[in-house]
Amino acid sequence: MNRKSVDCSWYRRGVIVVVGLFCCVDALSQEVGKPQGEDLGTAGSREDPAKWLIRDQSKATELAFKGIGFARTANITTEASVIHNADDNTPFLSDRISRSSVWRVELRGWKLQFAGLHTDAPHAYNPNWEILLDPNTSQILRIASGPPLGDPPIPPEPDAKSATEQLRTTNDERYHGFPEEPPTITFVDAIRALAQEGGNPLAARQIKAQYVEWSEAGKECRPVWAITLRGIRFEMGERRGGPQTPIYTIRHIIDARTGRWIGATNTPAPTKEK
Repeated sequence: MNRKSVDCSWYRRGVIVVVGLFCCVDALSQEVGKPQGEDLGTAGSREDPAKWLIRDQSKATELAFKGIGFARTANITTEASVIHNADDNTPFLSDRISRSSVWRVELRGWKLQFAGLHTDAPHAYNPNWEILLDPNTSQILRIASGPPLGDPPIPPEPDAKSATEQLRTTNDERYHGFPEEPPTITFVDAIRALAQEGGNPLAARQIKAQYVEWSEAGKECRPVWAITLRGIRFEMGERRGGPQTPIYTIRHIIDARTGRWIGATNTPAPTKEK
């Protein structure tokens, strides 16, 4: 089996091998779910809208389109609002979203399009997207397509505590924080890199992405796109008489400076079925 960059379990060009991925040794112990580098004692100042970098809907929408790397078109409707205590399961960093006010920008009717993607292929994901932004720093916190449509239901995602523990103990990965600098490689660029390595974003029932500082195997952390494709059918298994249901979720790691695909894993995995 060919391996690339990291000693992991790999999903390459339609083949999935499930073992443990990404080796990361963390020299610092921390409380599960507590965000890296985040002083929650400053929550009062973070909640003062007068000090926010993003103060209105138009700015939030502009930054959302800039972050995903897609030009606004007339067929996409948008809505932006401030939400509080958003539900979130980001490993290591969930408090940054769930314990603060964030801008939520909704894009309705946006379908992935870029050179090399078969635009006539069916899109399994919900084309109504949600982008979360930090109002104080304008950082991208999360990008996600809408809740999965149709049947059968996808197994639920693990909560933040379980997701953190899985990455720490199974794959030895760590999310250190949200980068202060905007990504050199946009979300659309990262999706393109993923597709070039054999991933099929159009087949996912839901697409979730985060721009984070990531490390593995005790190496220097780097800014990456962590892109999770949920509810993908294992077509080979179906052809061989396997279950006619989505049976796996895959999380890809893309270097946000170079666009290089680093690897992929099936963790964090659901803790229970619906």
